[in-house]
Amino acid sequence: MGYGFVFQDMTGMLLGQNLPRRLPRTSSTRILVATWLVFAIVFVSAYCGNLTASLTLPKYPPRPETLLQLVDSVKKITMEGFGEEYKIFFSKSKSPMFQKLGFLMDFVPSLMVGQQQATEKNQAHLGTRHYLHHNIAKWFTRPDGSEMLYIGRESILPGQSAWPLPLDAPYVVNIDYLLMAVVEAGLYEKWMSDLLFKVRQEKREQQREQQLDAKPEPTRSKEMTLSLSMDHMQGAFTLLLLGLVLGALVFSRELMCQNYV
Repeated sequence: MGYGFVFQDMTGMLLGQNLPRRLPRTSSTRILVATWLVFAIVFVSAYCGNLTASLTLPKYPPRPETLLQLVDSVKKITMEGFGEEYKIFFSKSKSPMFQKLGFLMDFVPSLMVGQQQATEKNQAHLGTRHYLHHNIAKWFTRPDGSEMLYIGRESILPGQSAWPLPLDAPYVVNIDYLLMAVVEAGLYEKWMSDLLFKVRQEKREQQREQQLDAKPEPTRSKEMTLSLSMDHMQGAFTLLLLGLVLGALVFSRELMCQNYV
């Protein structure tokens, strides 16, 4: 068997063709053919899956996740009125990134206004992470559960919350111990996740009720969608039958030609 036939058979197996009639007789060659078949099946399946995914799934543009990406991609960064001190702090920073952040900062009257502008324009809104999550889940969630806004992965100013206590109070140590135990046990994050889950669930129920109230009563008309029956499928069934008959005739013709040769 020449190299041309071997290459042809290998390419045919890779493209999903049937096995050649010239099957090898030695065990080592059969093992090699079986290995190539397994490789061809795995490779073709992976390639078809990736090709289907790349053709069917929409390709979204990259979204900013870090502060550097944020200042390079948006035209304005809004914040509520208490952010004036942050703007001054960022503007006086020696970092060009924070200076640009202070230059882009603008102020809005409320969180709702800032997030609403972020959905309509090329801008972002700064605020407390958990508060932003809560407001997005409550007011900026679609009926299918997807959110109109997202929270960036990087925090600009990671900070801790605190309680004001009297100076030199004897119970400060105990309160610090209890607060640290709550944080280290993950109870704070668990409470926030439960709160967000409850808000999202209430939002879905509210949107479902609104859809049911706004949905008109179904009326029987000619424009209603009809279920397909055999009457509608006669054309497709006829084409299938003609194709089968044509294939049978071609196959019979090939057998006759092979017998006469």
